[in-house]
Amino acid sequence: MRHKRNLTLVSKKWHGYAQPVLYASVWIARSSQAKALALTLLCQACCLDPASAPATRTSAGRFIRRLHIETPALERCNATDLRTIIDYAPGLEVYSDYRSIRRGGDRAGGGAGWAPEEVFRALAQGGGLRRLSWTNYDDPALVGLGMGLGMGVTLAGGGVGAAGHMGARLEYLELNFVSSAVGAYTSSSLECVPGAAAPGGGLVLPELRTLKVTLDNATFAVLSTWELPALRNLSVVSADFSYASQGFRRFFAVHGAGLRQLELGHSSAHIEEHYLTAPPPPASATNANNSNNNGRLGLEGLSLAAWCPHLEEFVCSADAEWNWQHPDWIAPHLLLPAHPTVKLIGIRGIDARLWDDYQRHVPHHHQQQQNAADGDAAFFGLREQVESLLRREAFPRLRYVRDMSEGSDRMRRGLVGLRQPEGGRGDARERERVVRFWEGVLGRCKDEGVWLEDWRGWNVTGGSLRRTRMGLRARGEGA
Repeated sequence: MRHKRNLTLVSKKWHGYAQPVLYASVWIARSSQAKALALTLLCQACCLDPASAPATRTSAGRFIRRLHIETPALERCNATDLRTIIDYAPGLEVYSDYRSIRRGGDRAGGGAGWAPEEVFRALAQGGGLRRLSWTNYDDPALVGLGMGLGMGVTLAGGGVGAAGHMGARLEYLELNFVSSAVGAYTSSSLECVPGAAAPGGGLVLPELRTLKVTLDNATFAVLSTWELPALRNLSVVSADFSYASQGFRRFFAVHGAGLRQLELGHSSAHIEEHYLTAPPPPASATNANNSNNNGRLGLEGLSLAAWCPHLEEFVCSADAEWNWQHPDWIAPHLLLPAHPTVKLIGIRGIDARLWDDYQRHVPHHHQQQQNAADGDAAFFGLREQVESLLRREAFPRLRYVRDMSEGSDRMRRGLVGLRQPEGGRGDARERERVVRFWEGVLGRCKDEGVWLEDWRGWNVTGGSLRRTRMGLRARGEGA
């Protein structure tokens, strides 16, 4: 970025040539950066001739296509500055906010109305946004309207497809929630949400293909009222483990048939622990009809395989555990033990699982004395989880198993060990154990005709693993 900025100082012509490159993608990491950019755009607008073209068409903001805001908690941006940037960026296509807007306006300057919802309202004016990552900031109005749905408000008297409708071109939507008002909405308004068979009163996002949500049961119920005809990819991290609640069921009953890719963020271990430690539902709720239950309905009635009949890709966590109902194998997720059409299963967090299993199995003060068999036994649970994916009776069309972790790829290539790198024989042997683990997994995948891939989608080959293992062995012997 410094090099790009220096090019703009060569001459006026170079300055003009470099503007589109300099402003195309803006990453704001501190509140001072947002204020500086807003001031720059305002100064450019003030220097223009009133008779010339509008300021939004002549300032540098017209080149902004991607705006990413990710700051520390104590460096959150003023909503007024962000509103100014958005007003002077008519060509904005990608907006990402990760809990980086300061709550409340600048009251001293008379800007009490400049709150996060005002930024959201400004985004809704353009209608050209294709990707949106938004954080809800404890605004009851946003929650009551269905989680900040300025997207669904008809602007300037137009319909849903009007030019001012932000959702008309939206292809990617990520919603993060830090709101305590969602709980109030859960208890008071869930019964008012239309049923799964009649979602017509909700928001219409005709081009939305990817939805990433961190939600609870009530907001899932709201999502079930949306019309998402193009939705294909869904990533879910539930805030309250409401996988067996009405909202979760309604959503998948309405939108599950169109899904091709599904990611469930909570591992089976966490869900199982939640339902084992949670109090049992009342007897009346247990005996009542499932459609009238307001409490937890249990996991037995959930059937993601039936609700998502066309699913092709499934992403799960690496810390799955044995289910007492099926002790002979480990399902990738408690809610999806089998599926007839899944072709790819991705696993996140393998690097953390390898590190945790090894540290738990091998005491720190005996690491140097452990033999190879002891080190390999530490990965037995993870090996069983990966090999359980290869069961043809569970996933008959499975063709690819993908390691979604960049860290475990570095472990597999011998670049990172299982503890702080200290060099020497012990560290090389630990890295060699990881490579042997992957050689065993690759062998089982080959036996079942399944490709093993890294996080890039590249094939993991036996030759590369063998070369890595021989290099680590030579390093250990030479230490």
